[in-house]
Amino acid sequence: MAREYVEKNIAEMVRCLKELVAIPGIFEDAPSKGAPFGKNIQKSLEYVLRMGQQMGFQVKNYDGYAGEITAGEGNRMIGILCHTDVVSAGEGWNTDPFDPVEKDGKLYGRGTSDDKGPLVSSLFAMKYLADNQLIPKDTCLRMIVGTDEEESWQCIRYYLDHAEILPQVSIVPDANFPLLYCEKGLLDFDLSSVESVDERAEIQIVELKGGRSRNIVPDEASCLLKCEDPKAAVKSIALPEQVTAKITDGFLKLSVRGISTHCMSPEKGFNAVSCLLETLGQFGEKLSHASYMKCFHQAIGMDYDGERLGCAMEDSAGALTFNVGTVNMDENGRIFLQCNIRYPASVEYNDIRELLERQLKKYGFFYNEVDYLAPVYHKKDSALIRCLMEAYQEVTGDMDTEPMAIGGATYARALPNAVAFGPLFPYEEELAHEANEFLSIESLQKVEEALERMITRMVSEKEKMSRRYTEILVQSARNYIQEHFADEELSAGKIAEAVGVTPNYLSRIFKSITGDTCVSFLGKVRLDEAKKLLRDSSFKSYEVAEAVGYKNPNYFGAMFKRYTGYTPKEYREASYEDKN
Repeated sequence: MAREYVEKNIAEMVRCLKELVAIPGIFEDAPSKGAPFGKNIQKSLEYVLRMGQQMGFQVKNYDGYAGEITAGEGNRMIGILCHTDVVSAGEGWNTDPFDPVEKDGKLYGRGTSDDKGPLVSSLFAMKYLADNQLIPKDTCLRMIVGTDEEESWQCIRYYLDHAEILPQVSIVPDANFPLLYCEKGLLDFDLSSVESVDERAEIQIVELKGGRSRNIVPDEASCLLKCEDPKAAVKSIALPEQVTAKITDGFLKLSVRGISTHCMSPEKGFNAVSCLLETLGQFGEKLSHASYMKCFHQAIGMDYDGERLGCAMEDSAGALTFNVGTVNMDENGRIFLQCNIRYPASVEYNDIRELLERQLKKYGFFYNEVDYLAPVYHKKDSALIRCLMEAYQEVTGDMDTEPMAIGGATYARALPNAVAFGPLFPYEEELAHEANEFLSIESLQKVEEALERMITRMVSEKEKMSRRYTEILVQSARNYIQEHFADEELSAGKIAEAVGVTPNYLSRIFKSITGDTCVSFLGKVRLDEAKKLLRDSSFKSYEVAEAVGYKNPNYFGAMFKRYTGYTPKEYREASYEDKN
């Protein structure tokens, strides 16, 4: 039945996808009302919402940041997270990236696979289920449409702040089949240096630029050099084959042609920015930025695994990857790098951040963290993973391919109990973020069928998955409390906001699992920490109160006695006697 539906509607699916791809939804730093990321992204979102409305679904626009398309009216919600924005086209296309071309059973264009094709497939899967009354009365399907997934994820943060309820379980068709059980941790950061520029040096850097985004291995970089004898300067160094030199108006211009790829797999590309900085380093003390280039060579160079920085590491999720995405120089000669690291799931965020800061400081770099995303990890035998694997196997007959771990960052990180599921099949070439991106028409059909099977199975096992969701959510709340208990302003509302649900909902599920309310659990955490400080430190009672988040020392003393049966002073004295 589903297969017949897909075959009947494939022409319409392709038409919708072509129209959506033709809208160049690239981030623009020109916000306006209803268009926080530019007019084209606004048009992309509005197009998708119109599609949903025409299919008979409920739609909602969250001020241009995100959209919502809902089928069904039940309280048990299954989410589908997609996005309409795309990365810039770059060079090397054989066709116009925003004038989609169908050739040899493939549709070429920016965003066909990442993520507009899967979005269209998801909408048609929702329509099939709705039209055939396969959505139970207690269930609804909700597509959440993001608009700056390729940039800073402001869209999903805005949505989480404003949505009334969230899905109990979600899938993200924006990666690989069969599914991703693990995603590496992610760190976005900028590097700068206050190193002084030698204005007396023979060779002065006048202009330095390269790259498009921190999450793409840059395929271009260039610099403009001022020197008395450009020809002699060129001859004094060994130019890599990727570097060309040109003398224009008395200036020496060096240009690098690299190979672009997603930063999660930098080994597939060639970093033009790193190559340019390494080439400039060959000028040594003759260069205005000699010390900077020396430090870059020592700390980073052409590495994409963090080895020179001493942060090379690996686990079952894969090895750490390091990408220098862009370079720019300001009017004062200060050089700025935009970087990205994808680190193994077993590594703690604080550990990798502290290691980076410490190591980079050695070489005179200033580390400024821009964003951080925690790793995603699901047990392979969980109800959700099993359900998705069975749906994939039913559609493809592929019983051999195992769940995967990658360095990519999908919306699966945005919600508890979310998993990346498709759209790239194991036999297909990965061209997301690259030139000549395409999605085969066959894949478009199979993705829709796989999503339909997956949703049907998730509906049948929604109770198990809902329990898993509440467990994950409560654990997230517990972790947040244990990390922020010293915050005097910490409240149930603030905890709920941090995990993306309403206070009433969190309070209800928190007590059902732990037996405590969020507030009572917070109190226990604070008072347990106070006991440690009274035993092991010389802090005065009011200092202990302040350290664990109590504004009023008298109130702290009363709560402490109620909890332990002792005043803080009595507890310290009793602890001292026990030690001796």
